[in-house]
Amino acid sequence: MSLQATVTRSYQFAGSDIQSTSETVTTDNQFQLSEVVGAGDSLLVAQGLLKAKTKLIFIQSDKSIEIEINTQVVDVAAGITLLWSENCGLANPFDDDFTEFNIVVPGTEDASVEIRFMFDN
Repeated sequence: MSLQATVTRSYQFAGSDIQSTSETVTTDNQFQLSEVVGAGDSLLVAQGLLKAKTKLIFIQSDKSIEIEINTQVVDVAAGITLLWSENCGLANPFDDDFTEFNIVVPGTEDASVEIRFMFDN
């Protein structure tokens, strides 16, 4: 069974019309997480990802968080969605394959975290 997501990116400069581009991502599998992680805590997530098979990465949080993968740390700012797709023109934000990752909340308030990975088997 195929899974699909539509990614739309929009921007507007002062005095100009809103410009948008859309992309449909189709994959075999996905991982979803919606979790509140306590202030000053971390959550170990036993979900891996093969970089070469990754099609979409979506991470957002209402508070600043860190995603620790192997020796890499990916910062996700409060209220700013980390959105990557294989055709976005940017490098995958994850350096390597992984079998688990840590969500770290360095601040003093709990964080509501939403993560979705879409990937092929």
